[in-house]
Amino acid sequence: MKKRANQTNRSNDQNRVIVLENPNKEEAIDEALRDLKIKRARADIKITEYTTPHLLFFKKKNQRIEISTKGEKEFLLEALNNILDTLSIKCDSVAYSRKRGLIILTVNSPESKNRLIGKQGKTIKAIEYLLNKIALSNNIKVKIVISITP
Repeated sequence: MKKRANQTNRSNDQNRVIVLENPNKEEAIDEALRDLKIKRARADIKITEYTTPHLLFFKKKNQRIEISTKGEKEFLLEALNNILDTLSIKCDSVAYSRKRGLIILTVNSPESKNRLIGKQGKTIKAIEYLLNKIALSNNIKVKIVISITP
């Protein structure tokens, strides 16, 4: 198994890439996730298959697996959109910003605003709690706040 790793820093977010060539896809992915010390949800996995000549007319099938970490912004926006889809709350857009050690996710949801806030703000507090727990379990140690624009 061949392995090559590149590490680059981008805007306070570490973006690491590991490229593997291995016929056993799942084993290679698991090993790369252990090396990167991330969960599968935070990984962006691209697999390309190719064949190489092997003994006369036989060809050997290999897979090139490129695993990179999703950025903090991409990961949190995807997690919030998944939660909102699960709750059947429609939103036009979600914006990301960082201020004073907080991550602020601004949801533009004119039709579902009341449903998103919930009775006495319980729904939005629960979503913030879930996002904070998801972020903490993926080594994002910043408080997340959700704001709503009408």
